[in-house]
Amino acid sequence: MLLDDVVRSVYREIDDIILTIEEENSWLLLEQLSKGELDIAVVSRRRPQKGLTFEPYFVEPLYFAIHSSKLDAVGEQAPPFALPDADEAFFSTAKMAMTSLGRPAHIDMKLASIGSIKRLVDKGRACTLGPYSAFTSELAAGTWAFEKVGQPLLYRDLAWRSGEHDSDLVSRARVILQAVIKRCAEDGPPGAVTILSESKTARR
Repeated sequence: MLLDDVVRSVYREIDDIILTIEEENSWLLLEQLSKGELDIAVVSRRRPQKGLTFEPYFVEPLYFAIHSSKLDAVGEQAPPFALPDADEAFFSTAKMAMTSLGRPAHIDMKLASIGSIKRLVDKGRACTLGPYSAFTSELAAGTWAFEKVGQPLLYRDLAWRSGEHDSDLVSRARVILQAVIKRCAEDGPPGAVTILSESKTARR
């Protein structure tokens, strides 16, 4: 959801930079951030961590996703429920979401890549649950069936190392990321993305 506009904006607005983008689970991104391997990260909301600063970024709904041909399959005919190999916080959120939809909350598979899960769903061999940002192409294509979850929602934060709030790179990256999510909120369907904060005051 963010990638195209982030890349375009970085190369338009920041000179002499090699852009490295890591797509990982939130806890791995925060570990890389702490080690100095990343400058800024977009992560699912976490408890405060020593040495890191978090700023509310955006919130998005979760969707249950299944291939249209498998929508009415039940029992042994239903495809297994697959999730990314995330942390227990997301698994707990996913189980709550499935329960709210009246669907089985048992996790059958964990895969490292959301891309692998999406390929299985596309072949009717799995169903899954994820945020709006993970399914923007599939929601537009119309070949999958989606069920929007009312609650819980998935909260996203920006994170960086404490003390680097005013560094040129972090400051410019935050400006770009705020502009990008504002555009996503404007271009997407109503309620798909809600901006949490555009302030320059971070919480610690």
